[in-house]
Amino acid sequence: MKDHLHISFDLETLATTPDAHILSIGACSFDLTTGEIVHKFHKILSPQNQKRFIDPETVMWWMGQSKAARESILQDTGNLLDTTLVYLSNWVRETHAKYVWGNGAIFDISILENAIRQVGGRVPWLFYNVRDMRTIVDLAQASKDFEKSKIPFEGTKHSALSDAIHQAKIIMQACNILGV
Repeated sequence: MKDHLHISFDLETLATTPDAHILSIGACSFDLTTGEIVHKFHKILSPQNQKRFIDPETVMWWMGQSKAARESILQDTGNLLDTTLVYLSNWVRETHAKYVWGNGAIFDISILENAIRQVGGRVPWLFYNVRDMRTIVDLAQASKDFEKSKIPFEGTKHSALSDAIHQAKIIMQACNILGV
């Protein structure tokens, strides 16, 4: 494992619980020493073979999002959850990244781990290498030299890959401010 390589995950889902129906998975590996986005992963999932929770409130939330965001979860929906999670697990291993990040302690990573276990897979990272972006952002903002909102967003908001890349940029800048 390479200590300087990290992975940022973002999921688009139809609920906020660990058993949430997953619409898409976005991830990127990034190098904390260079600030470079190294690898990218993005899959939009088919609704078939997912026996996962759908929350009507989250569906209503999606209806209020931009047309581009809604379209980003409806393209190329032929990817089945079980095969996508095998592909994702292999991708994670191939990046040799040590740490994985989600935007919140109990969202992206918890949902992914639950889904991987549901399909009989093995989580491809060590539980103690999971990191939470919100915590490091709070710590960096305490320094008064960091404002997450000043980091420009590129792509489509609520598109899993665009969000994962943006999160990686936020994490890298927060780590830089904190001297990590």
